[in-house]
Amino acid sequence: MFKVLLATDGSEYSEKAAKYVGQLCERIEDCEITALYVKELSSNALGAAGGPSLETIPDGKALQQQLEQQATSALASAQKALSPTGQRITTRSVWGRPSDAICRIAEDEKFDLVVLGRRGRGHVAGLLLGSVSDRVSHCVKVPVLIVHELANKAQ
Repeated sequence: MFKVLLATDGSEYSEKAAKYVGQLCERIEDCEITALYVKELSSNALGAAGGPSLETIPDGKALQQQLEQQATSALASAQKALSPTGQRITTRSVWGRPSDAICRIAEDEKFDLVVLGRRGRGHVAGLLLGSVSDRVSHCVKVPVLIVHELANKAQ
């Protein structure tokens, strides 16, 4: 079995990556796709590292519910994009830093390929803001397919 880990954040770029991996897996006899959403809290939401937990900050439970809803929505979108392929699809969400979680899961669960979308912010913005796809491509030890979409490309 060929195992594919599709990292999704619910964006249009993730949806394009899902459609692409679906088309790719149609050509592979025994392919299983796992769509993964990583729920992350920014340092702005919780303060410095070691700060309060979701349960102790004001509206922490509401924030947690909002993140759970975002995960559900993103995974439903990925599943919808993949459903025409007829491939085995599982969905899951985890808490953590996206690049770290993707790399850990890809290696621990012995995926054959990691697929993610890339926004195409450009070199300077990528250097300043960082990029999940860039970090994953450097830390994971399995092949990575990054589906590019240029920010200024007319559709």
